[in-house]
Amino acid sequence: MYNTVTVEEVVSAIRRAIAAAQNHELRYYAITFTWSNIVIVPLVKGKSLDGTARRFSSILFSVDRGEDTFGQCNFVPVAIPSNAFSQLELSTWTYPRLLVGQKLTGLLFHLSLLVSHRREFEKLPELDEQGHELLQQYIQRLTTPMGEIFQAVLDTETEMLNYFKQLSPSEQENRPHLTTVVQGLAELQEQILPTADCSRDGRIQLTMNLPEVAEWANRLESIQQSVFSMYLFWVSDVLEEV
Repeated sequence: MYNTVTVEEVVSAIRRAIAAAQNHELRYYAITFTWSNIVIVPLVKGKSLDGTARRFSSILFSVDRGEDTFGQCNFVPVAIPSNAFSQLELSTWTYPRLLVGQKLTGLLFHLSLLVSHRREFEKLPELDEQGHELLQQYIQRLTTPMGEIFQAVLDTETEMLNYFKQLSPSEQENRPHLTTVVQGLAELQEQILPTADCSRDGRIQLTMNLPEVAEWANRLESIQQSVFSMYLFWVSDVLEEV
């Protein structure tokens, strides 16, 4: 696989560079006035994989609140406008099989955001009867999209596994990056299950209490980096194949 630098590592490098300058009010205004946003465009062999970037308010780099400075929502990818693509002379890899890996990472990230949002309900003060009823209605509205996204994750995993299975044994042996993806998918299937028994009669069951939701949210957050690494192995296999 190609040498990689994650977005998180780039963010840390930028923070260290800014922190090296003396911390005073003028620095704060110089950073926020000159660069209102700092944009990171991930590239593989000089091209974008999906035409997205990570955009950060420069204010986040001029203050330091420790690990709470950058939340998960700060790393949500945003589409790069076509005119900016042209100005920066960027191009995108367009191989169809890349879309499968992108779909998996996107779905898991979206699922993680939804579950993390639901976890925040633990912080609510004690509710009266009306408040509890409103909360249950809101939770129910979240349950349907969570179940749909979770099922889409499972379907995408199956699609990736089926691609590997259709190869001959000799082809499988000559695709080490793809083999690594298959191994990662086997581990992922265990890690992303909401509970030990989340399926009943072939249907996904996401009726969970708040402690179970919190535990699931923590697991989904903890595997984001390993999922991204697995995606890069998938990318490596695609680009080597073509």
